[in-house]
Amino acid sequence: IVEEVMTLCGHEDIINCVNFSPDGQMLLTASDDKTAKLWNISRGEEIITLQGHAGSVESAIFFENAGSIHTITGSGDGYIKFWETVRGSCILTFYNDEGIYCLNLSSTRNLLLASGKNGLVRMWSLKPNMFDVADINYALENAVGRYYHSNDSEEISIKNKLFDNFQDD
Repeated sequence: IVEEVMTLCGHEDIINCVNFSPDGQMLLTASDDKTAKLWNISRGEEIITLQGHAGSVESAIFFENAGSIHTITGSGDGYIKFWETVRGSCILTFYNDEGIYCLNLSSTRNLLLASGKNGLVRMWSLKPNMFDVADINYALENAVGRYYHSNDSEEISIKNKLFDNFQDD
């Protein structure tokens, strides 16, 4: 009735999460080894390793934006990262104040949910085409405190502020 088809090896620690891509061609795994990995299902091979979290990666999901597939990871280090899937580069980072243990997207793909060790579920609105340079200032409604864009990096970092509890440091 149930038959194992494939075993994927590559993480160096516990795997916390696994998800299919929207087209069913890839898998995304999250691990205590502080990485997420993208896998080709038909070949059973690792495509790329997403590195950059300082803590265990607890959750990893796929996110379609402007016709491109991106990935989002949440970590025990409190950071949520958006990744460009083909090159594996981090394109957006924001801090959630507490470790992230679960991420989910609404069925319309415009709301991101995150739960953490503080017992809260936080929700952010994601803008269409949010990775277009012209629209990056408006990427996360009600969650942006301040951001910077480094000329030597494509990463844009955002310090998260929770909706109406906005306080500037």
